[in-house]
Amino acid sequence: MDCKIKISKSAERCVSCSNERLKKVKNNSRALGKRWKLQKPRKRWSKEALHRKAKYMREFWLNPKRKAEISRKISKTLMGRKLSNEHVLKMSGPNHYAWNPNREEVRHDRRNDPEYKQFVKKVKKRDGECRLKSKECYGYNVVHHIKSWRKYPKLRYELINGITLCQYHHPRKRFDEQRLIPIFKKLVGSN
Repeated sequence: MDCKIKISKSAERCVSCSNERLKKVKNNSRALGKRWKLQKPRKRWSKEALHRKAKYMREFWLNPKRKAEISRKISKTLMGRKLSNEHVLKMSGPNHYAWNPNREEVRHDRRNDPEYKQFVKKVKKRDGECRLKSKECYGYNVVHHIKSWRKYPKLRYELINGITLCQYHHPRKRFDEQRLIPIFKKLVGSN
């Protein structure tokens, strides 16, 4: 083995000189070096074995009795655990990492407000059906804000800022929204 040995991954022969003597040293880690030591192939699971394992995991972990038992154990281990006053102060009030003194900003789900629901109800009652009524109309009706919800918070619940559209006519992109604002204003103003 006087040539500079560049062994292929399969360790069949030398890449540079095609020396076939290396076929004999297939699994010899000393000859090939640790880098080319061939590993045993990984054990593959049969489909049946995988199904058995999945069934066992479902029965074991998704069992309501098992869940209740786990939650009891966790609560038992945490029961009576005392937190230091310093720790409590770090976790509460203005020291908490997510603290925000303005609670109005924190509220995320404004579209489920009773005020918003009333707005939707009034606009649908005013318009009845899609204002851009045509042959292409399909799907349920949606109340669309003519001026955007985020940019114009004062206009969120104003009737003149809402229009009823079907799914087909509801704008899908910001560019389309901007382009259709004058048309929507004419339709709402004409009522």
